[in-house]
Amino acid sequence: MKEKGINIRVVDVHTIKPIDKDMIIKCAKETKKLVSIEDHSVIGGLGSAISEVLTDEYPIKLERIGMQDVFGKSGKAEELMEYFGLTSNVIVEKFL
Repeated sequence: MKEKGINIRVVDVHTIKPIDKDMIIKCAKETKKLVSIEDHSVIGGLGSAISEVLTDEYPIKLERIGMQDVFGKSGKAEELMEYFGLTSNVIVEKFL
């Protein structure tokens, strides 16, 4: 992405509760947009928790990447990541 002129920062949010509100707000203030990426449903997960912080503290654009409101599937992890669009190539394509 850097080669395309897109600067990113990766922040590992290792817990949803307690959520690191200070880090989320700091990142929101320093960037134009936040992106949450999670390997499960976007409903009620990390993106939702980040959205709550942003709504209350510092509203900016948030893109939530993960499984949409669909039933899960069974299979090999690599195949499922590809199927649900959670590979690095697919994620990069969304931002170019």
